[in-house]
Amino acid sequence: MMRKSVKMVLGVMLGTLMLSGNALAMTFSEPLEIGCIGMSQKVGGFTCKNESANNGDYYTKYNKNNKHSFGKGVARFGNGADALYVHYNVYQNRGEVKLGGENIANTVSLNILNEWIYRIKSDDGITLYAIRFWYGPDSDWRIIGRKKDGTFVKYIDTIDITEKYFGMSTYGASPVRYDIPVCQNDTIIIHYMGQKSSEYLGEFRFKWDYNAQWFGVEQVAY
Repeated sequence: MMRKSVKMVLGVMLGTLMLSGNALAMTFSEPLEIGCIGMSQKVGGFTCKNESANNGDYYTKYNKNNKHSFGKGVARFGNGADALYVHYNVYQNRGEVKLGGENIANTVSLNILNEWIYRIKSDDGITLYAIRFWYGPDSDWRIIGRKKDGTFVKYIDTIDITEKYFGMSTYGASPVRYDIPVCQNDTIIIHYMGQKSSEYLGEFRFKWDYNAQWFGVEQVAY
């Protein structure tokens, strides 16, 4: 009877540990394109597409009849808890926007030209937004996120990755470009290729570290 009791206790302990391990794992959804933002080359000003709301004024510095780009305001993508706010002011900071919460103090500053916004959800209360810079041959990603406490931070920047792993990160001179991320459970995978080839040269795997509440990075060269 004593041995049977010990076995039962050990079985319960192992089962509890397995459940705890599973509870610490996080699953990310596949990236979903929700809109785009950019700077108008024709009439100046800030442009956006598929926004849920935009309270900005039209940018009429070069064209008094402009109805396509904005000067200063806030655009919102999505609704409710997953809404992403984009604060822009081309009169002061042309080419720079602040993305994140409705309160501008809870945002991340990014320089933009033409950017596509993808949303990545998780089952652990963290929402990510992958921002794609795509101009000519260049294709880079900045991934920002809303933590469980509502704070926005920048987690990943492929420009920094290029500088660290390939030695340069200048727009127009990068030796690689990055494809749309794919998600596998708690890992975001971004494949990279050469500037003049569509063949993958390798991938970067960004695995979520539950204890650190941040991403690790691993390069896999093909």
